[in-house]
Amino acid sequence: MQTRVTPVPVELTVSYSEIDTMRQCPLKHALAYDERWVKDHSESSALGLGTLWHLVMEAHRTALARGASLPVAREAGMLVIQTQVTDPEVADLLTWMYEGYLEKWGADRDWRILGTELAGDVLLPSPRGWPATELQFRLKFKIDLLFEWQGRIWVLDEKSCKDLPKGNVDFDFDDQFGLYYWAATQLGYPVFGAMYSGARKTRLQREMTLDERFARIPMHRNSAELRAVAEDAWQTAYFAYERIATVREARVQGATNVEHARHTNPRECKWKCDYRQACIMGRKGRNLRVYLASTGFRQDRSRH
Repeated sequence: MQTRVTPVPVELTVSYSEIDTMRQCPLKHALAYDERWVKDHSESSALGLGTLWHLVMEAHRTALARGASLPVAREAGMLVIQTQVTDPEVADLLTWMYEGYLEKWGADRDWRILGTELAGDVLLPSPRGWPATELQFRLKFKIDLLFEWQGRIWVLDEKSCKDLPKGNVDFDFDDQFGLYYWAATQLGYPVFGAMYSGARKTRLQREMTLDERFARIPMHRNSAELRAVAEDAWQTAYFAYERIATVREARVQGATNVEHARHTNPRECKWKCDYRQACIMGRKGRNLRVYLASTGFRQDRSRH
């Protein structure tokens, strides 16, 4: 009788950003997360502005969590803009966003802040009944705000956006909120819901109302849906790393022209991918990694 051997688990850490990239394009995932090709972003880029907005809101929320008044919290947020932003136009835009945010939402005194920038990592569940595998995945996350409101606990994510979303339907399929929601429950918090908090970063020529500039959209998922979202994330990661291993093995065996598949999409490739020009050059027969290096990219294995 043959004894079944259970594989020794190998744990890999993934983030929601990586999972989202896996779902966009295998080539983009390989370049960004396996090979670690990165490029510095300007403060005015979507990533640069989003990072700065999170820093402003982190300073704001941290001050409020310590019991500060709204004017003191405002000073903390403005200090980030004054000391960490070098581009005057970006500083002006962030000030416009932040001042409007304070006018719209104030200090949210009916919220009890439980944590700001709550970081952690939890083990993603493989689907029930899945064959034994050595690959396991931990979800690395950072929740912008965990708070209690009307006797219930919520997770909130701050977003800077070109346009505010319309309606709730898009969020039914936004797994970032589902995964952060699920992750908080794994840390022991009885979370009731998640909340999108959007701040518009584009100005019109006319004066804009606060409702045109800011939105908060609550959402709720039951335990079965949260489990499904987490299992879907595990499967996404499993097949992505199985593919990476397969391509790597093919290259070891001497396949010189093997490349990760491109999932081209004329809309997403235009605004969601830093590697689009290298992708096109590679498809035309040029060495895309040489092209990346020649256009300011570098490999940085110190980051996740």
